[in-house]
Amino acid sequence: SIDLKFEKEISLQSLLVFLERTYPELNESPQNLLTHCSIALNENYALPETFEDIKLCDGDEVALLPPVSGG
Repeated sequence: SIDLKFEKEISLQSLLVFLERTYPELNESPQNLLTHCSIALNENYALPETFEDIKLCDGDEVALLPPVSGG
């Protein structure tokens, strides 16, 4: 869990770019975590095509959900 504060409103896409730049290991091979994760905002899935339009507010919870497999 990371608690981030930004001085201005940012989009979900901007947050993902920030995380990739701050924590480059999240997108290194073989995991490529940020590329393959599903993203949830306040317990609702967000579609990749909406990431730029979604503006984050103070107190929003963003979850990175890695792919799972198994039986």
